[in-house]
Amino acid sequence: MWKGTISPMSQYIIKRFLQLIPVLFGISLITFTLSFIVPGDPARAIMGQRSDRETEIRIREKFGLDRPWYVQYGIWVRNLVRNPGSHPQFKLRVATETGHKIYKIKLNGNTIFATDGEIRRVTSEPFRRNVLTHLYQRECQPPSDTGQIGGTTRTVIEALPDESPPRVLLEDFQGEEEWFAADENLEICTGDGTNTLKPGEQYSAYFRPEGFLATREFTAIFDLEEWTVIDGMFDEASSEATDVRNLENPALMTIRDRQYRRGSWVFTFEDESGQMYEHDLVSNAILILGGNRKVAVDFTSGMVVYVAFAQQAKLNPYAVFDTESESLVDVGGLLEGHPERIVATGILSEIVLSPAVWFDFGRSYRQNREVREIIKGSFKNTAYLASIAMVIAILVGIAAGIISAVKPYSFWDYLTMTGALIGVSMPVFWLGLMLILLFQGQLGWITGIGFGEITWHEFNLGFTAFHIPWHQNVILPAITLATVPMAVIARMTRSSMLEVMNLDYIRTARAKGVSGWNVIIRHALKNSLIPIITVIGVNFALLMAGAVLTETVFSWPGLGREIVDAIEFRDFPVVMAGVVLFAFVFVLVNLVVDILYAYVDPRIRYK
Repeated sequence: MWKGTISPMSQYIIKRFLQLIPVLFGISLITFTLSFIVPGDPARAIMGQRSDRETEIRIREKFGLDRPWYVQYGIWVRNLVRNPGSHPQFKLRVATETGHKIYKIKLNGNTIFATDGEIRRVTSEPFRRNVLTHLYQRECQPPSDTGQIGGTTRTVIEALPDESPPRVLLEDFQGEEEWFAADENLEICTGDGTNTLKPGEQYSAYFRPEGFLATREFTAIFDLEEWTVIDGMFDEASSEATDVRNLENPALMTIRDRQYRRGSWVFTFEDESGQMYEHDLVSNAILILGGNRKVAVDFTSGMVVYVAFAQQAKLNPYAVFDTESESLVDVGGLLEGHPERIVATGILSEIVLSPAVWFDFGRSYRQNREVREIIKGSFKNTAYLASIAMVIAILVGIAAGIISAVKPYSFWDYLTMTGALIGVSMPVFWLGLMLILLFQGQLGWITGIGFGEITWHEFNLGFTAFHIPWHQNVILPAITLATVPMAVIARMTRSSMLEVMNLDYIRTARAKGVSGWNVIIRHALKNSLIPIITVIGVNFALLMAGAVLTETVFSWPGLGREIVDAIEFRDFPVVMAGVVLFAFVFVLVNLVVDILYAYVDPRIRYK
C-alpha cells in the first residue's frame, strides 16, 4: 500500500537504509570478535606497568570485561537500540562503616532514591545539579569560600529573577547556552558599584553543588548474595610466575570434573582431606601451566593444581537515602517490610550516570569519557579536513582532466598526466613532511602542525561587509590529503571526456556554432560525470573514514588518529564506534552518489 503513496526515489532510499542495518551489525560483530582474538588485554593496557590484582579486577568489573565476549556484545547492541524512555542504570560505589568492603550497587526502576527529604524515582535526569551563587566581573574580588565551584568566564544572556528559583541563562566560551538555577541570595559584582546584572557582559560564574553527590553520607538497604568463584589455577612449575603472586591463599587441590554451564566453566575439586568443592571460573581468572598462559580446556580431570578463590556479590537494592530522608514513610516501610535486609551506612564515593539514549557506545577504557563525545569531536575535525581537501581535489583534478582531454597527446596533456602519476605514487607522509620543512621551516609562511585557531577577517565592500573564516593550519594537511584523489579525478576526467569528445552530438554542437568552452563544459563534461562522480564519492568516503597518516604527520586531532591510538591501548569501545561510523559513512556516501546519478543523467530512474 505504501508503494503507491511514496515516490520511487523515496522507496529506493528506504530500501538502502534497511539494507544498512544488517551491514552495520555484521561489521560490528566481526570487529567485536576480532578484538577478543588479537593479543593484548584492555585491563593491562589501562594499568600500564602496574600488576595489582585487586586493581585489575576492579577495572574489569567497572567496564564489564569480566563477562564472556558474546554477553558484552549483546550489551553493546542493546545500548545501540535501547529505548530512550527506559530506566537508566546508576552505579554507586559504597564504602561501608567498617571500610573493609566496597559495594557496587546498580539501581533499577523500583529502587527508591531519596535525597534532601524528597523521593526521586530513577529517571534520565542526573542526581546532581549546580546552583549559581556568584557572578563577578574582572574588577571584583572573587569569593573566598573554597567550597564554591567555578570561576569560569561566561556571558550573561538573560535573567529571570521573579521565578522560583530564579534562573539565569549563561553562554560559555564555545557558544553553548545553558540555564542555571540561581541562589536566592545571588551575589552580583559589576565593578562599578551598581551590582546590577548586565546581559551581554562577561562574568566569572561560581556555583555550589546540590543534590545527591559524591562524599555525601547515605544509607543503603539491599539484599546481598555472595558466592565463591575461582580466581586462578596453576601448577607447581608456575608457582613463581609473576601473575600468580597476587592470588590470595592458593590451596592444593585435585580436579575431578569440568563442565560448561550457562556461559561459564564449572570445576569440581577435591582437597587433601577428600572434601569436594564445585565453583565457577571467572572470565578473567589466571590460568597457568608450565609457566605459560592457558585456557580452561587445558585443565583436565586428575590434575593436581593450586587453586585460589575470590568472593563475588550480587546486590538487590531497595533504597538509597541520605540523613534528611530517613524519616520518609516510604523508607520506613522498606525497613519494616524487608526483615532480611542489609543496612549499610557510609560515604558515597562515586556516582556514574549512564543515560538511556540511542547509540550509547559506552565509555572509553583509556580516557574514561563517553565514546560519543570522543567520536563527535574527532569526526568533526576529520570532516572539516576531508571537505577542504576534497574541494581542492575536485577543482584541480577536473580542471587538469579537461585540459588533457581537450588537447590529447600535447605538452599540457603529458604534463598534467605526469603530475597525476606523481600524485598517486607519492607517499603522503613524505609529502607532508616536505611541505612542513619548506613552508614552515624554511620560508616561515604558514603553520602546518596542530589544529590551531580559526580567525575571521572582515571584508568591507562599501555597501556591505561580510566575514570570511581563515584557518591556516588546515592548508598543508588539506593539500597533502588532496594529492591522491586529485590525481585519480584528473585521470578519470580525461578518460571519460575522451570517450565523448568525438561523438556525433559533440560534432553537431560545434557545427551549429556553439562556442568551444560551451561545448566542453555543457555537453562533453556533463555527459562524462557519471564515472567522475563515482570516483569522487569513493575517495570522499575514504577521506571521511580518517586519514591516519596525514593526521599523524600534522598532529591533526581527527578520527583516524583517534582510532589508531585506541587500537594501541586496546580501547575497544572507541574502535567499535569508529568502525561502525566508517561503515555508515561509506553507505551514506554511496547512497548520495546513486541519487546524483538520476540528476546528472535523466535516463536513470529508480524503481
